[in-house]
Amino acid sequence: MTTKAKQERLDKYQRRAQEILETLNIQTQIIGQMKVTKNQVWGKCHRVAPGLYDIQINELLLVKDKGHEAMTTVLHEMLHTVKGCFNHGPKWKELADLVNKNYHYNIKRTTSCDEKGIKEDDFRKVRYILECQGCGYKIKRTKKSKIIKNPEHYLCGKCRGKLKRIK
Repeated sequence: MTTKAKQERLDKYQRRAQEILETLNIQTQIIGQMKVTKNQVWGKCHRVAPGLYDIQINELLLVKDKGHEAMTTVLHEMLHTVKGCFNHGPKWKELADLVNKNYHYNIKRTTSCDEKGIKEDDFRKVRYILECQGCGYKIKRTKKSKIIKNPEHYLCGKCRGKLKRIK
């Protein structure tokens, strides 16, 4: 899918989300840009200036044709542009619940890869994997943190077994 096609799909979701919010009398502030990103988050809302916001949506939600999940994320981020909703406080939660009740979405603070129907390895660029020698549990990391550099200094959180770097 081309960059242009991804952006066009995102623009369509933004228009639909705006219609939903307006129908529920939820007033968003100004959204300067709604753009596609490859960041390791589903969506992100940036306050550019008072009353002006930019929103980023992960391209996996657009490329993998995850329409419902993409709309949920767009709505989630657009709710952050409502006055008093930049965080996940009571007002944001109240408005998310209102949208969920009326339009059958599942807007909430965080969402897993499984809930989005996307493989974790597609979402996070896993560069390192540790495996527990006791229970086989795998720990995946994108950065070369202390546990990756020195797995012998750590134990498995599940069974207290020794860890070994396998990737």
